[in-house]
Amino acid sequence: DLDEALAAARRAVELTPNGHADRPFYLLRLGLSVRRSQSQSPDQLSFNTAYRCFMDAACASGGPPDIKLEAALVASRMCVQCPQFDQFYEKTLRAHASVLKFIPPFIWLGQSISRRFSQLSAMKIGPAITAAASSAICAENFSLALEWLEEGRNIVWAQLTRLRNPLNDLEAHDPDLAHSLRAVSSSLEEAARPSNPYTIVSQRELIVQRHSQFIVSSRIASEDKARKQRELAGKYENLIARIRRIEGFEGFLRPHNIAELAVTCKDGPVIVINVDQSRCDALVLCRPGKVVLVPLPSFSLHIALNMRSKLNAHLTGSFRYRDERAVRIESQNAAEKMKRILALLWRLVVAPILAELGDEVTYLPYVPFMRREFTLPLQLAACSVGDRLPHVTWCPTGPLSSLPLHAAGIYDRTDPGARKASDFIVSSYTPSLSALVAARAQPVRHIPGEDPRVLVVSQPQTPGQAPLPHTNQEAACVCRHFPSTATPLDDTSATVETVFNAMAQHEWVHLACHGTQDPQSPTGSAFFLHDGRLELSRIMGMTHAEAELAVLSACQTAKGSDDLPEEAVHLAAGMLAAGYKSVVATMWSIADEDGPVLSDALYAALKRNLEAGGELDVAYALHEAAGKLRETVGETNFMRWVPFVHFGI
Repeated sequence: DLDEALAAARRAVELTPNGHADRPFYLLRLGLSVRRSQSQSPDQLSFNTAYRCFMDAACASGGPPDIKLEAALVASRMCVQCPQFDQFYEKTLRAHASVLKFIPPFIWLGQSISRRFSQLSAMKIGPAITAAASSAICAENFSLALEWLEEGRNIVWAQLTRLRNPLNDLEAHDPDLAHSLRAVSSSLEEAARPSNPYTIVSQRELIVQRHSQFIVSSRIASEDKARKQRELAGKYENLIARIRRIEGFEGFLRPHNIAELAVTCKDGPVIVINVDQSRCDALVLCRPGKVVLVPLPSFSLHIALNMRSKLNAHLTGSFRYRDERAVRIESQNAAEKMKRILALLWRLVVAPILAELGDEVTYLPYVPFMRREFTLPLQLAACSVGDRLPHVTWCPTGPLSSLPLHAAGIYDRTDPGARKASDFIVSSYTPSLSALVAARAQPVRHIPGEDPRVLVVSQPQTPGQAPLPHTNQEAACVCRHFPSTATPLDDTSATVETVFNAMAQHEWVHLACHGTQDPQSPTGSAFFLHDGRLELSRIMGMTHAEAELAVLSACQTAKGSDDLPEEAVHLAAGMLAAGYKSVVATMWSIADEDGPVLSDALYAALKRNLEAGGELDVAYALHEAAGKLRETVGETNFMRWVPFVHFGI
């Protein structure tokens, strides 16, 4: 039967001419048949034959993008499973390169955002990207590994960011072309937003529905919108191709190369941690053009998944999740459970990286940092100049993106090796390096003596939601530090229209209210205001070049999806994509009474930084504020102070 199936598959390929839309499918089937026929004892010949079939399918001139992407994915997975054959690295890297090549046509701008996210999940793109990076690391091409991770993660956010890309250089060269691209980009961004169409959840509802005419017209409107979006995507791609034919614009809106990503480490090393089935490594961009590899041999994907599972179980046991910030349940040994998770993170991930970087951060202005003579993990010694610690930005992948690297440490005071990350570094996070590049592309200039305009939104009694009594006190703390430039909106004054219009007039926004995240369509994530939801899709449509800081004092605003860990499906990443340079968010539910404590310390530090005439340094301000909250609630009360994190610059 296998022989006959193989013969039929070969005959199908022979009968299908080059360029035919079905040829990639038949080549893919032939390759799978070859693999199946040699599944027990594959040899070099069968490996080469199957590989050639898969790659021919991926590189065919015709055929649907999903089949070509699947062929490239199968080829890359086959190579990873067969390291014993000739030209292993060359063939593996070529297969992975094909995967990266066919992701954009598959995750197409002409599709709705929710469909793009669902396709990323269905095709398991995330594991394929981490496997590609691991293969590049094995081939000792660390820069390529970093570029592939950057190109293959946060794909949808990157697409949305490119639609908002400044066109200054193009405008200077060809104003008409820049105007056309801006118009099409704006229309395409608008078309991709969810329109909240009428939905029918059962056949019974369809039968009893009296407004059948509305249903039909709604369906027609939805089809018209989809057709318009496809047409706009085609126009956009044609314009991009036309621009790239212009001398000097060949790399226009292409994924960033290592030289372009170097700007991200201006304020300190950027640490990208690749968590793959085959190996785990940190790729550290610690000086322009230099990528340092830090292998993590004691860490694994299995350990990361186990730690995430334990943290989620611990969170479920520590809080009863209702639609409020947090209803706390005192669980037995809660502190001990978190201690074990944070100690593992320290010993297996954070301490090895910091120890290895002892000599790599000496180009920074605030040296010394760590010296190699401080061997890990027990003999690390905190080092800084004055009171200023070095700054690092974490960019984890896979399940590690749900774990609090910034709080890693040994918190057992009886342990002579008790250390924690905050003794050595100030931590920030980023969903991607491109997000940092975009944030630095349009820096906000602070005028000495002038405070930024701060919009302060608080909702102590949101209709239909649980009360948040401490949000008024939290808002008062913010306004006390910026009395002349703060605009408070609370209760009935904080309507969707009022808040949205005010956001465009303020550089900073502080949102002390309920929030909700939509993992299936992240731009549908929203903040609950007095008269409804202010959705992220609408915020992203706002044009405000001076948007700088968003403080999201709501629950789980930096909690991503376990199904799509590489796509940063949370409100913090969305606010970065919307144009804010810095975002303060939360990894899990926070206690209502902690909002005023943290906000008071945070804005006091920000005010002091501005008065000193220096940089805003949001990461340092949050580091200080979280430290004060930690002193207030107790160091081992991890659920209270650990969730606060900084994203961006």
